[in-house]
Amino acid sequence: MTIPIEESEFLTILGPSGAGKTTLLHMIAGFETPTKGEIYIDGEPVSDTPPNERDIGLVFQSHALFAHMTVKENISFPLKMRREDVDDIDQKVEDVLELVRLPTDYADKPVDDLSGATATCGVCPCHRLRVDPPPTRRAVEFAGQEAPRRDTG
Repeated sequence: MTIPIEESEFLTILGPSGAGKTTLLHMIAGFETPTKGEIYIDGEPVSDTPPNERDIGLVFQSHALFAHMTVKENISFPLKMRREDVDDIDQKVEDVLELVRLPTDYADKPVDDLSGATATCGVCPCHRLRVDPPPTRRAVEFAGQEAPRRDTG
Protein backbone atom coordinates (compact mmCIF):
# COMPACT_ATOMS: atom_id res chain seq x y z
CA MET A 1 0.00 0.00 0.00
CA THR A 2 1.37 3.40 -0.93
CA ILE A 3 -0.28 6.55 0.38
CA PRO A 4 1.52 9.72 -0.65
CA ILE A 5 0.44 12.59 1.60
CA GLU A 6 1.36 16.11 0.54
CA GLU A 7 2.11 18.98 2.91
CA SER A 8 -1.08 20.50 4.41
CA GLU A 9 -3.18 17.70 2.91
CA PHE A 10 -5.97 16.19 5.01
CA LEU A 11 -6.37 12.44 4.52
CA THR A 12 -9.23 10.33 5.82
CA ILE A 13 -8.88 6.57 6.18
CA LEU A 14 -12.27 4.85 6.07
CA GLY A 15 -13.16 1.20 6.46
CA PRO A 16 -15.20 -1.27 8.44
CA SER A 17 -14.25 -2.43 11.90
CA GLY A 18 -11.24 -4.74 11.73
CA ALA A 19 -10.01 -3.43 8.37
CA GLY A 20 -6.71 -2.22 9.82
CA LYS A 21 -7.20 1.56 10.08
CA THR A 22 -5.84 1.76 13.62
CA THR A 23 -3.05 -0.69 12.83
CA LEU A 24 -1.99 1.51 9.90
CA LEU A 25 -1.94 4.62 12.12
CA HIS A 26 0.01 2.73 14.79
CA MET A 27 2.58 1.62 12.20
CA ILE A 28 3.00 5.17 10.89
CA ALA A 29 3.44 6.47 14.46
CA GLY A 30 5.86 3.64 15.34
CA PHE A 31 3.77 1.81 17.93
CA GLU A 32 3.63 -1.29 15.70
CA THR A 33 6.13 -2.69 13.20
CA PRO A 34 5.07 -3.70 9.69
CA THR A 35 5.43 -7.45 9.04
CA LYS A 36 6.59 -6.59 5.52
CA GLY A 37 7.24 -3.45 3.59
CA GLU A 38 8.56 -0.12 4.85
CA ILE A 39 7.16 3.10 6.28
CA TYR A 40 8.69 6.25 4.75
CA ILE A 41 8.38 9.78 6.11
CA ASP A 42 9.81 12.59 4.01
CA GLY A 43 11.41 9.94 1.77
CA GLU A 44 13.32 8.32 4.65
CA PRO A 45 12.62 4.77 5.91
CA VAL A 46 11.40 4.89 9.54
CA SER A 47 10.17 1.36 10.27
CA ASP A 48 13.06 0.87 12.72
CA THR A 49 12.80 4.41 14.15
CA PRO A 50 11.27 4.61 17.64
CA PRO A 51 8.00 6.57 18.02
CA ASN A 52 9.61 9.42 19.97
CA GLU A 53 11.98 10.12 17.06
CA ARG A 54 9.31 10.20 14.30
CA ASP A 55 7.70 13.57 15.09
CA ILE A 56 4.20 12.16 14.55
CA GLY A 57 1.10 13.49 16.30
CA LEU A 58 -1.40 10.73 17.13
CA VAL A 59 -4.55 11.33 19.16
CA PHE A 60 -6.30 8.23 20.43
CA GLN A 61 -10.08 8.05 20.43
CA SER A 62 -10.21 7.96 24.21
CA HIS A 63 -10.22 11.46 25.62
CA ALA A 64 -6.73 11.46 27.19
CA LEU A 65 -7.42 14.82 28.85
CA PHE A 66 -6.78 15.97 32.41
CA ALA A 67 -10.28 16.24 33.91
CA HIS A 68 -9.21 18.69 36.62
CA MET A 69 -7.87 21.23 34.09
CA THR A 70 -9.43 23.72 31.71
CA VAL A 71 -9.20 23.31 27.94
CA LYS A 72 -6.33 25.82 27.82
CA GLU A 73 -4.46 24.08 30.63
CA ASN A 74 -4.80 20.74 28.85
CA ILE A 75 -3.58 22.13 25.54
CA SER A 76 -0.69 24.06 27.09
CA PHE A 77 0.48 21.44 29.61
CA PRO A 78 3.22 19.82 27.47
CA LEU A 79 4.41 23.23 26.29
CA LYS A 80 4.83 24.32 29.90
CA MET A 81 6.74 21.10 30.62
CA ARG A 82 9.06 22.02 27.74
CA ARG A 83 9.42 25.49 29.34
CA GLU A 84 8.22 27.37 26.29
CA ASP A 85 7.63 31.11 26.51
CA VAL A 86 4.24 31.98 28.09
CA ASP A 87 3.31 34.37 25.24
CA ASP A 88 4.13 31.67 22.68
CA ILE A 89 2.01 29.16 24.59
CA ASP A 90 -0.98 31.54 24.68
CA GLN A 91 -0.67 32.14 20.92
CA LYS A 92 -0.40 28.41 20.16
CA VAL A 93 -3.52 27.70 22.23
CA GLU A 94 -5.45 30.39 20.32
CA ASP A 95 -4.14 29.09 17.00
CA VAL A 96 -5.12 25.45 17.57
CA LEU A 97 -8.55 26.36 18.94
CA GLU A 98 -9.14 28.34 15.76
CA LEU A 99 -7.79 25.49 13.63
CA VAL A 100 -10.31 23.00 15.06
CA ARG A 101 -13.04 25.66 14.98
CA LEU A 102 -13.64 25.90 18.71
CA PRO A 103 -14.54 29.36 20.06
CA THR A 104 -11.74 30.96 22.05
CA ASP A 105 -14.03 31.20 25.09
CA TYR A 106 -13.75 27.39 25.32
CA ALA A 107 -10.20 27.90 26.57
CA ASP A 108 -11.43 28.66 30.09
CA LYS A 109 -13.98 25.84 30.27
CA PRO A 110 -13.27 22.78 32.42
CA VAL A 111 -12.95 19.76 30.14
CA ASP A 112 -15.61 18.02 32.24
CA ASP A 113 -18.13 20.58 30.90
CA LEU A 114 -17.57 19.53 27.27
CA SER A 115 -19.55 16.97 25.30
CA GLY A 116 -17.72 13.77 24.37
CA ALA A 117 -17.51 14.83 20.72
CA THR A 118 -16.15 18.27 21.57
CA ALA A 119 -13.56 16.77 23.90
CA THR A 120 -12.46 14.03 21.52
CA CYS A 121 -12.77 15.75 18.13
CA GLY A 122 -12.10 19.32 19.27
CA VAL A 123 -9.75 19.39 22.23
CA CYS A 124 -7.84 16.11 21.78
CA PRO A 125 -6.48 17.10 18.36
CA CYS A 126 -5.32 20.37 19.96
CA HIS A 127 -3.58 18.28 22.57
CA ARG A 128 -1.25 17.01 19.80
CA LEU A 129 -1.31 19.91 17.33
CA ARG A 130 0.12 22.39 19.79
CA VAL A 131 3.49 20.62 19.91
CA ASP A 132 4.05 21.51 16.25
CA PRO A 133 4.47 18.23 14.41
CA PRO A 134 4.63 18.97 10.68
CA PRO A 135 1.13 19.14 9.11
CA THR A 136 1.70 15.88 7.24
CA ARG A 137 2.36 14.06 10.50
CA ARG A 138 -0.88 14.41 12.40
CA ALA A 139 -3.21 11.47 12.83
CA VAL A 140 -6.49 11.43 14.71
CA GLU A 141 -8.67 8.40 15.36
CA PHE A 142 -12.34 9.40 15.03
CA ALA A 143 -13.88 5.95 15.46
CA GLY A 144 -17.14 6.05 17.38
CA GLN A 145 -17.51 9.82 17.19
CA GLU A 146 -20.58 11.77 16.20
CA ALA A 147 -20.68 11.98 12.41
CA PRO A 148 -21.42 15.76 12.10
CA ARG A 149 -18.23 16.64 14.00
CA ARG A 150 -16.08 14.34 11.83
CA ASP A 151 -16.98 16.15 8.64
CA THR A 152 -15.30 19.49 9.30
CA GLY A 153 -13.25 19.48 6.05
